[in-house]
Amino acid sequence: NAYVLNGHGEKFNAENFTKNIFPGAGYSFKDISLSGEDIPENADVLIISSPETDYSNDEISKIDEFTRRGGDIEVIVDADSGELTNLYAYMAEWGISFETGVAADDHAGNYTGNKLSIIAQINKNDITNTMGIENQAVLFPFARPITLNEKVNVSHTVLATTGENGYVKQNIYFTDDSFTEGDVRKKSNLSVIASRQNSID
Repeated sequence: NAYVLNGHGEKFNAENFTKNIFPGAGYSFKDISLSGEDIPENADVLIISSPETDYSNDEISKIDEFTRRGGDIEVIVDADSGELTNLYAYMAEWGISFETGVAADDHAGNYTGNKLSIIAQINKNDITNTMGIENQAVLFPFARPITLNEKVNVSHTVLATTGENGYVKQNIYFTDDSFTEGDVRKKSNLSVIASRQNSID
């Protein structure tokens, strides 16, 4: 059971996930607003999908309590997402921070259309090996780079990155998608999993 947060200008709702993003994947998607509702006991996953405005401290507390019960959250943040102070502070507890700018790659085999529509480099690990995406192009258009920071009781698994020719365009309202003055040449994380051990059990 996947619950899609709404009420903060999120990009996608439950209908989007049901019909377009994960059709026939075995998930039941429902919308939920944490400003007036509690997370149901039958929830397995909460989806935070590129909100335009920040969540309140009370909403963040509900999300945190859900994860401490063993629930999973999926957080999607766009390159042009605003300053979501409370959400970003909560993600920092998981050792995750979102960089400013947009990820790019100028190796010809690592993008399609333009250099910000990245054909991701998929890291081989126990998670990606079960996804059935071997020899498939997985696109990350207009992606925001992710930085990982060490935190006690938190472990990270990187799923996808740019290539060695990756860079970060600092001005997301670019007129030229190539590497230009002010951009940062680096390999960027595009998708990661963070796991937190809440107790000795």
